[in-house]
Amino acid sequence: GLVEAEVVREPALRITLDSNAPSPLARSYAISLVAKDDRERTEIAINVGGIRVFLNLDTSTLLSGAVIDWVEAD
Repeated sequence: GLVEAEVVREPALRITLDSNAPSPLARSYAISLVAKDDRERTEIAINVGGIRVFLNLDTSTLLSGAVIDWVEAD
């Protein structure tokens, strides 16, 4: 599950897809911080720039070639 406000020594990012979107073009994604050993059986794990990323198999094909920009709010 989602990591609470605690220090995670080996974090990973989980990217999930909102499957209730009305259209493939209107899909939204969620990114959450999880423990590195919290991979679900339906997910693949990839390393991107030294960061462990968990993706559902369906999401991984939709995100092929995608670029994710990290923006921190002030």
